[in-house]
Amino acid sequence: MILGSNLFNLAALLGLSAVIAGRLHFRRILVILDGGVALLATGVIALLLLAGLSPIACMVLLAVIFIPYVFLLAAQPHQVERLLLPPRLRHRLALVARLVHPDPGVSEPGPSSSSWMPVWWIVPSIAAIVGGSYAMVTTALVLADRWNVSRPFLGTVILAAITSLPNAYAAVRLALRQNGAAVVSEAFNSNTLNLLAGIGVPALVVGSVTTVRGSAADLWWLLGLTVIALGLGYAQRGLSRAGGLLLIAVYFLFLLSIGMGR
Repeated sequence: MILGSNLFNLAALLGLSAVIAGRLHFRRILVILDGGVALLATGVIALLLLAGLSPIACMVLLAVIFIPYVFLLAAQPHQVERLLLPPRLRHRLALVARLVHPDPGVSEPGPSSSSWMPVWWIVPSIAAIVGGSYAMVTTALVLADRWNVSRPFLGTVILAAITSLPNAYAAVRLALRQNGAAVVSEAFNSNTLNLLAGIGVPALVVGSVTTVRGSAADLWWLLGLTVIALGLGYAQRGLSRAGGLLLIAVYFLFLLSIGMGR
């Protein structure tokens, strides 16, 4: 289900958002950073599932990829400027830090107000998402058994899409507000966290991981669609409606391959 969910994320969070909004605008450095981390994490999980990489080695590699990325997102621009890195790379990473942490001297026009109300809404919102997802998954399992839908198809397609609908809704709202950078981060970071928490950590706890039929093909599709999304985002300095349609079309080809092969 994790791999199917990640494929759906690329098609819906990026592709559908670009189609509805007309275009997503974001800097190349963002798609390289966010998408690059997601691509590397997918490669590590591929080694775990297909090449016999141990769960401990898998988590070490994921930590090497993810911890510096989290530091970069949390660090202030002046902290990034002090890193012992080549000047050009340091400048680009500092640019990312400035996108995450705008200059405190620059303020938006208009009256400013602060309120804790959005913070208090986090807990009931999470509870509603978890409860709704649980209800949808339980219903899908019951209906799948009644309609003789195979479990691999159910997990890779139906449940993957259902559990990703809240993310897709949020991405479309962000895209309509012309916040392409947030859409890119949501899509790729959601995929990275899915792999980390949904496959990497359980494999480490259990001590092994069991692959299911079709997982190798799903991984290749995920790697391919991630590369396409990275390439489009870099070449277009964003994502056009045509680029979004291409991502959706590749996802439908993936669904077609499942229908023919499973």
